[in-house]
Amino acid sequence: MNTPNANRDRDGGQSREVERLVTIPRGRNGEEFRVSLDEFTPADGGEPKTYLSLRVWWRADDGKMLPGKAGCTVRRAELARVIDALQRGEELIEHPAPPAPQGSNFQSAMAKAEAEGEVPF
Repeated sequence: MNTPNANRDRDGGQSREVERLVTIPRGRNGEEFRVSLDEFTPADGGEPKTYLSLRVWWRADDGKMLPGKAGCTVRRAELARVIDALQRGEELIEHPAPPAPQGSNFQSAMAKAEAEGEVPF
């Protein structure tokens, strides 16, 4: 298979970008953070698998964009949990919890929070 945007796997299988979902400029050197829907076809002709690819791309001296080592894939079975974690992360960044009390005040702070129906972390 000689498909545009396709890469050979070390086991001989082939992955290809099906659809780029977002490209976010990152850094001063022309790097990009990309999220795409990709497909992997095993070399043995097995069933293709779709997954999300999250990867930082960098610009080579000739201007061509190349995938960097920084990135990961998210399988279909992992997707809902990853989305939940990202949404929780966004919530924590936007509305950080106050730092937990330290030392001897910790027990009294926990008792007070429990009495008020809250947990401070």
